Amino acid sequence: VAASALAALIFGWPQDTLVRRLVEEAHASLSPFLRSIGIYGYVIQGRHDDADLSMVLDLLHEYTELNYDEKTFAEWALFAGWPDNPMVIQKCLTSREESSDRAGRLDHDLAKRYLLRCSSDNSDVMSWISQELTLEFPFLSLGSRSMAPLVRFAEADPGIADRIVQWIVRREKAPIGNEVWEVIALIHDPRLRQHAIEKVSEGTHWDVYWNLLPLLKGWRGDPEVEALVAEIARWSDDRLNLVPSLLPQIIPDRAACRLRLISLAAAVENIRYDSLASAFIELGCDGS
Repeated sequence: VAASALAALIFGWPQDTLVRRLVEEAHASLSPFLRSIGIYGYVIQGRHDDADLSMVLDLLHEYTELNYDEKTFAEWALFAGWPDNPMVIQKCLTSREESSDRAGRLDHDLAKRYLLRCSSDNSDVMSWISQELTLEFPFLSLGSRSMAPLVRFAEADPGIADRIVQWIVRREKAPIGNEVWEVIALIHDPRLRQHAIEKVSEGTHWDVYWNLLPLLKGWRGDPEVEALVAEIARWSDDRLNLVPSLLPQIIPDRAACRLRLISLAAAVENIRYDSLASAFIELGCDGS
């Protein structure tokens, strides 16, 4: 409770005199979790230094005193307080090596998340990205996280862009849609467009949604995409039930879209009411 209250104060009133004093007390706490919030507070208040970096790295190594669900503030502090830090980058890169000192080694997932936030100007980070994309399962341990940071590296290196595209469009062991939809939307490679069109046309359930979304967000105006959108507007109710929240972007006439949503709600037994509500809100039907 104390930790949650202090976090709220840091978010809302970071420079308040009383909040600054509470942050100082947390910073010196014997509790690792409170200490992590104190360090984060120092970062937000702009008074962090190298000693704080040592503390936060100590809280994020493999044998940390923090529980898994208590690492958030320490991570936020590291990401916000020391971006593109050369020492941290090297520590992240060596933490991936099995031969590195486990006692001081950063958590593997954290190391990858930090590196993905780094600048594409760093040659060591670019080499790591390129090497990771040669693996059977790139970025595997990150779980269901957005791969949107890869776009920055793709824009900086055509070779990396090509490897990203090959990874996404391969038939087997490809990443799932919710991880890479932003990449498909932002990297304008025709192979990605064709891949997404095929997934929408032939896929089921979430495959349809997560591949239609990037086409609507990043590929409008493309003739093949516009033809697909026109086709989707004529889909049966059962198939349209896969993407009700996207209907306002598919049927531009707001009145016609509202009528189709109402028809969909009446016809489909297992309609996703959260998706339906999202579509109505986008159309201005917010219940007010």
